[in-house]
Amino acid sequence: GSGIEATYSRHANYVLQQIIKVLSPQQAQFIVEEIANSGNVSSISCHEYGCRIICRLLECSGGFHGTVRLVDTILQDIDTHLTLTYGHYVIQSILEHGAQHQRDYVMSKVQSNVMRYASNRSGAHVVQKALASGSDDDQQTLANRLLTCTTEESILLASSH
Repeated sequence: GSGIEATYSRHANYVLQQIIKVLSPQQAQFIVEEIANSGNVSSISCHEYGCRIICRLLECSGGFHGTVRLVDTILQDIDTHLTLTYGHYVIQSILEHGAQHQRDYVMSKVQSNVMRYASNRSGAHVVQKALASGSDDDQQTLANRLLTCTTEESILLASSH
């Protein structure tokens, strides 16, 4: 419908973001359902304007069942989101506003290949957010993995940004 069209529009996405902010989380679920039923969840969440809609939904209704299911769908393609210019914003928002199981999943993915993500411009933003918003144990694990990298990994990391 027109909600999906608005997610791709330079100007209409701002209107949709304001609608999400003004409506109660229950009232905003029609937007969640439209995105979830579009068949383009990954495309929307990695789009320059679509990612903003997903981030607002997480901020305003992250704990509601429909939003949780939508985010679970996005997480099925987490590797793509972690390394794309706009997808990483959604992953960062999940770390901040997602359900606990979603935050844990993102954290485990980042920890499992921290050097790969840290050496990618978009992934580095997610690593930074994970370091800032993770539990003390998660922060320690990430820091240890970053500090124990090989010389080759250090060179790759230094030259990647």
